[in-house]
Amino acid sequence: MINSVKYEEMCSSLVEILVALMITGLLSTGVLFLLSSLAQWVYDARQSSVATWYGATLLASLRDNRQLLDEDLIGKTAIEMDLAGVPTEQGVIATVSKVHRREPDSKLYDVTVEVAWRFGGSDRILQLSTIIRKE
Repeated sequence: MINSVKYEEMCSSLVEILVALMITGLLSTGVLFLLSSLAQWVYDARQSSVATWYGATLLASLRDNRQLLDEDLIGKTAIEMDLAGVPTEQGVIATVSKVHRREPDSKLYDVTVEVAWRFGGSDRILQLSTIIRKE
C-alpha cells in the first residue's frame, strides 16, 4: 500500500520552510549589520591610536630638543620644526597648539599638541599635554 500525502500536509510543510528561511534571512541581516558596525568601530579605534602615537612622538621630540621651546612654536608641525623621527602620514596632522611658561621665572613649560584627522565625513581632534623643563 502506498502512503499518500495529503494536500494540506504538503502546503503546511512549505509554509514552515518559508517561515524558517525568512527567520534565517533576518538573523543573517542582523549579524552582518553588527559586523559592519564593529569593523567601523575598530577602524576608528585604530585612527585614534595612530593619532595618540603621533602626538606622543611630537612631544617626545620636543622633550629631546628643549632648546626649541618657545611660544613661536604654536601652530607649527614637526616638519616645519625640522624634527626627525616624527611620522608624517597624509590625513593626520600634528601641530603644537600651546607652549606656555608655568610661572614667569620658571623653567617649566606647559606644552599641548593637537592631532587632527578626518573620519567618516567629520573632523576628529585629539589633544595631548605635558610639562617640559627647559634647561
